[in-house]
Amino acid sequence: MAVRGSEYSRRSCVYWPLDRGARVPELVGAEFACLSGLVDDVPVPTAFCVTALSPHDLLPAETDDLWSLLDAAHTRMQKITGEVEPRLVVRRGGGGPLPQVSDPPTILDAIGLDGLAEAVHEVLTWPAATRVTDPRLPPEALGGRGRSAVLVQALLPAEVSARVGLHRSASSTGRSGPDAPVPGRPDPDALIGVRAAWGLGEGLGDEETPADTYLFTENLRLIQQRIARKDRMTVFSDGAVLKAQVPARQRLVSCLDEQQARRVSALYQHVRQRLRHDVRMSVVSVAGDLVAVSCVPAG
Repeated sequence: MAVRGSEYSRRSCVYWPLDRGARVPELVGAEFACLSGLVDDVPVPTAFCVTALSPHDLLPAETDDLWSLLDAAHTRMQKITGEVEPRLVVRRGGGGPLPQVSDPPTILDAIGLDGLAEAVHEVLTWPAATRVTDPRLPPEALGGRGRSAVLVQALLPAEVSARVGLHRSASSTGRSGPDAPVPGRPDPDALIGVRAAWGLGEGLGDEETPADTYLFTENLRLIQQRIARKDRMTVFSDGAVLKAQVPARQRLVSCLDEQQARRVSALYQHVRQRLRHDVRMSVVSVAGDLVAVSCVPAG
């Protein structure tokens, strides 16, 4: 029977990466589904996903249920991280099956249960698209009555952040007919592009934000490196997220050396092969270790 109108589920849900449904994009959004698919193979932050209607549409009892779910999730996050007040990043799950009405906020430093609840409320309040759900999907599928997914991750003290994905050359994108790139297959003319900046990498998705860039071939040969002047950065320091000046000695220094940038590219290749589709990734370096903090299907 089709899941329509009043038959949409109104209940809020919390998913952890190993839960049933955590790898189903229609339930949790494409980003959390991708990260859940990597959790047993690639370093990823401790995270969970909340799906719910807008707080404006919740009845008082449903708001209480959402609070109870967040309370339990926060307690579990405390146990996993070993922190009384874990610092959390809260944002709308990216790469979902529905278009965003506008860009939702990202809260970089939600502290405590109250901070988590306020951040989730703010993200859920942001407009979400509504559509008729595929009748084959369960009532908790995204889209029903504006249900959206909120991703909650432990904040990592990143020294360097990078975004990595396929960078197609002009000759590749201009090909048509039998010579056109085939979706899902490696394109011999495509390059792996890496953009890197100091700290948490806020603004890396904006091409106007200064960042070092690296281009690698599919066999991980570096063919281009450009160092940008980086004057500002966002960092997690002394228990708080701060906007700071980049030290003068680092402004014209490459965030990643060639070997480190190659490791980022190799991780991207591994993830792409693991998930069996092309992706866009955000990776951070913490004490020299690479952690995938975001991963969405490329499109």
